[in-house]
Amino acid sequence: MSAPDLSLGLAALLGALQGVAEFLPISSSGHLALAERVAGLEAGAGGHSFNIVVHAGTLLAVLIHYRDDLLAIARGVLRPGHASKDVPDATGASGHAPSDSFNSARGTTDHAESVPVDSFRAVADSPLPAAREATDPAGHVPADSSVARGVTDPAGHVPADSHGRAASGSSATDARALFLALVIGTLPLAAALAPPVEGLVIATEHYPKAIGVCFLVTAAMLGFAEWRTRRQQRPQEVPRPLQALLIGLAQLVAILPGISRSGSTIAAAMALGLGRLPAARFSFLLAIPAILGASLKEAIGLMKHGLPAADPLAFIVGFLVSFVVGVATLRVLLVLLVRVGVLPFVPYLVVLGLAVLALG
Repeated sequence: MSAPDLSLGLAALLGALQGVAEFLPISSSGHLALAERVAGLEAGAGGHSFNIVVHAGTLLAVLIHYRDDLLAIARGVLRPGHASKDVPDATGASGHAPSDSFNSARGTTDHAESVPVDSFRAVADSPLPAAREATDPAGHVPADSSVARGVTDPAGHVPADSHGRAASGSSATDARALFLALVIGTLPLAAALAPPVEGLVIATEHYPKAIGVCFLVTAAMLGFAEWRTRRQQRPQEVPRPLQALLIGLAQLVAILPGISRSGSTIAAAMALGLGRLPAARFSFLLAIPAILGASLKEAIGLMKHGLPAADPLAFIVGFLVSFVVGVATLRVLLVLLVRVGVLPFVPYLVVLGLAVLALG
């Protein structure tokens, strides 16, 4: 397909696909590669550059959704001597958790009974009070506590808050620990800067059977992570340095189309001991330097070699659509994590992977 074939309609469709698949653990790069192959859009005609642009749209969605955590990290790093005071209730007058603290759910257990979720809004809009309240000797959160009046997932995890952000009760030490984990988790991505690695990614984008295998790998990771999570006693909120490095290695592998970045990092974090929503939070915060670095690299390349011969307006449309759809999908994902975990995505990926192998 020639470059002008990246029409506004196709750009909007691909942007929406990116917005959905970036946050659901099903591989946005794999879905984009397959969709662009079906549409006949070649990498040289703007396909690869367009992929980076729509990823930047979902990056903006992450920055907006996790802005409180980012502010908390910045305060903890820039003001190392400052620690936030414990508050009886994490919600302020606006009903949102304070932005200077994020670590909660200490002393909770995977096997506490779930509290029924009455509605989508109960998960998507109601912040959860901090979990520094009394637990029983087994580590369960009492059903009548302010923690249990929030939302727990089916495995009993107490989310940092219903948005997947952390609730109050943390200190600057917690923020620095999360910042250090993010730095360590980002280090493996340096390998992605090597030209042979980028060439491998571009080649894989146009080899459907390889993408099909990668879908199956993602399914296996998610299934194992869910199995491990349901057997954990005390899920963590922040990964330790070695755990962060392993999660970062999972993110490096996910540069291959078909291996979900969010799926691989959430699965790795869950398998290593984090609860579902803390795993999602770390995964998406870890995406910030990854997507930002790829976007900057692509921008430098475009300045050197010029824009692809596609309609620039199509890139703008793709960016905006991926952002709007991404904001909505991220909220949906957090609801799904609370209610059902990641297991429902496994059969979808298995069926898709086998279909791609059969038809590719």
